[in-house]
Formats: sequence, C-alpha cells, structure tokens
Amino acid sequence: ERRVLRMIYRKAKHSEAVKIAELLSESFQDYPLFEMIFDKKVSPALLFDLNLINVKAHLQKETCHIGIHEDNIVSVALLKERRDKEISLIDYIRFGGIRLTFKIGIKRASHLIKTMKEMKNRINTEFKEFWYLDTFAVSSKVQGQRIGSKMIQDYLLPYIKKHGGGKVALNTQTTLNDKFYRRNGFTMFYEDRLTIDTFSVPNYNFIKMIN
Repeated sequence: ERRVLRMIYRKAKHSEAVKIAELLSESFQDYPLFEMIFDKKVSPALLFDLNLINVKAHLQKETCHIGIHEDNIVSVALLKERRDKEISLIDYIRFGGIRLTFKIGIKRASHLIKTMKEMKNRINTEFKEFWYLDTFAVSSKVQGQRIGSKMIQDYLLPYIKKHGGGKVALNTQTTLNDKFYRRNGFTMFYEDRLTIDTFSVPNYNFIKMIN
C-alpha cells in the first residue's frame, strides 16, 4: 500500500532560495535541454548557478511555490501568473546573469537566451494571456510517491482557480514528463524541436484550461 505523505504548500521565502536551487539542480542534472545548450554534460555547480538566478527572479515576483514534508522542501513550482509580465533579461542580470555569462562564455549565454525564447514561441503565438509553469520539480528522495501529481492537483490547480483561472501552459523536453503531464490532465497541442548546431531535443507544448 502506497503511503500518502502529509504536505504543506506555500509561496517560498527569499531565505529558501539556495535550498530550492539545490533541489532543482539535483532534479535537472541529466536533463537533455541543458546538455544541448552547453554542448556537454553540465556540472552541478553551473546548474546550481543557473537555477539560483531563475529562482531569485521568481522570488522577486512572488511566483515561487514549494511543497514541504517534515520541514523539508520536496517540490518546487515556478509559476508565472496570468497577467504578470515575463521576467526580463534585466531581472536575470540583476540576480547574477553577468557573472554567469563570464563563467560560461558569450556563445553559450546566447544559446541559453535563444533557446529559452524559442521554447515558448508556439505558446506565445497561440495564446495571449496564460499562466506559465516555467519549472516544476520533485526531490529525488521522494520521487515515486506521487508528490508531483499531488502538488499539481491539491495546490497549483486550486491556486490558479482561486486567482481567476484561465489557461495554464508549459513546455517539457522528455517523454517521461510528457506522460506525467498527460496523466494530470494537460493536453499536448504542439510538438516541435529545439536545435543548436547538430544537437536537437523534442519540445512538447501543453495547455490546460482552469475554470
């Protein structure tokens, strides 16, 4: 019998940025998108720096949500709200983007910016106003216990409904995640590919309507 973990959900605090970035870095260590962007397996330190910048930018906009079990952060969602503006390049620079650019080089930094923009092209073309699930991850220590589905169904979707509902969009680049979002009621409306030089990965575009 599967044990149901007791969870607490809330918006994250600025003081939790490092722990959140550590969880995300662990979760995305072998993610093909980053291997394509950086043309190699990404070091844990570099992945941490990248995630920390993104987390800090979302914390500034109060769009970082966490799931807690026994005082430990075990799930994270970076969720852009429907009427919010996109996080700008200036925001990313403010939270360490220039330092990261020096670390990875101009070429890879431009690959990163270009790919992040291309990833959302179809969503931005199809929809004018939508919530966007920028990042979603579960700690490897509790994977296989439906923590991800529980956070989506018990917290994120009710949160979105409470704050006006509307379309929720996301992208993912693995077939495993493709199946996960389908199980949670999302519909894939478009599949394309992201390409840098000779390396490419699939890009699955999902949508769900919350009334």
